[in-house]
Amino acid sequence: MLNSIEQFREAILSAGMNPPKKITPGIFYRMPGIGKQARNTSGYCLFFPDAKGGIFGDFASDLREIWHMHRQYSYSSEERAAFARQKYIANREIEQCRIETQERAQKSWEQATPALETHPYLLRKRIRPHGIKQTVNNSLIIPMSINENLLSLQYIAPDGQKRFLKRGQLQGCYYILGSPNPSLPLCIAEGFATSASIYQATGYPVAVAFAATNLIPVAQNLHKYFPRIQLVLCADDDTSTPGNPGVTKATEAAKAVGGIVVIPTVHGANK
Repeated sequence: MLNSIEQFREAILSAGMNPPKKITPGIFYRMPGIGKQARNTSGYCLFFPDAKGGIFGDFASDLREIWHMHRQYSYSSEERAAFARQKYIANREIEQCRIETQERAQKSWEQATPALETHPYLLRKRIRPHGIKQTVNNSLIIPMSINENLLSLQYIAPDGQKRFLKRGQLQGCYYILGSPNPSLPLCIAEGFATSASIYQATGYPVAVAFAATNLIPVAQNLHKYFPRIQLVLCADDDTSTPGNPGVTKATEAAKAVGGIVVIPTVHGANK
């Protein structure tokens, strides 16, 4: 039978993350989030000091799992009480980390200035700023919110390189161009450039989902907040990528909320 650390590692692996090679009880580890490369640190794990339980998760996907070691005999009341205390302490630390990240996002957003229409990325994509900002080092900043609650930020460098705020949440976050109105459909697209192009071409409000994997959570959130509005999933046609995740995820999102899928007939849409 696997020992407690091996069981903990197996639980993390089954969630789609790669745990550290060595896990020491009582140490809070950072690791790549779900499906992320080695440089990413949105994932985390903590093996409790008593080596009987732990917690792991992913800040970006909002995953948080409490794990308890499997064994053949029942836990005593003292062990259950100790586990509850350790779980409470770990959850409090993780929540504090989340709050600090949101405060960093808010501060960075407040300190930034309105994006200029002459920004290299905007000029290259032939789009306007639509309310986003830029930093002193000339990176665009796009707020990532849920129901007007700012949770994280996306940065786009002049050369188009994109990154998210460290430890910031992605799951369910969006940025809306325009104002949702029951008389108009609300479009959902992956990237800011694609969303801005759709908004400028149609006049329909558009929500930026930031990633194909985030289309379903965003569609579900928007359906909850705007139940009377028709949602239109504007898919990226990723024909060169196995499984065409753009179309696949957009189709799944549309089915989840009773929405409509539209697919571009011309490849190479802005993203």
